Amino acid sequence: MGDRPRSDSSLRVGLSLAALPSVDFAAWMLENGFADPDAEFGITGLSNLLAYALGADLSIDVTPNVNYNGGALTFSHRQRLPVSELTYSVEKST
Repeated sequence: MGDRPRSDSSLRVGLSLAALPSVDFAAWMLENGFADPDAEFGITGLSNLLAYALGADLSIDVTPNVNYNGGALTFSHRQRLPVSELTYSVEKST
């Protein structure tokens, strides 16, 4: 995917992705002894599913970044590639 600006009538968004090693989510849950994808991953405040998707098991620094500079909003996050069972999307609201 890489950096890809997306725009609507009032906002330009750039995406920046960092690829992580791919492991099947069910296997990851089993390997870590987890049963509930919605349960908290450690004391991170992230669900097991979100921790898996962002790679919290591989690095402590998985917090997505949002920057606004000169009328452009940039959202960056880590994600596992290729994982067919996950869909990453950015939503905006007003």
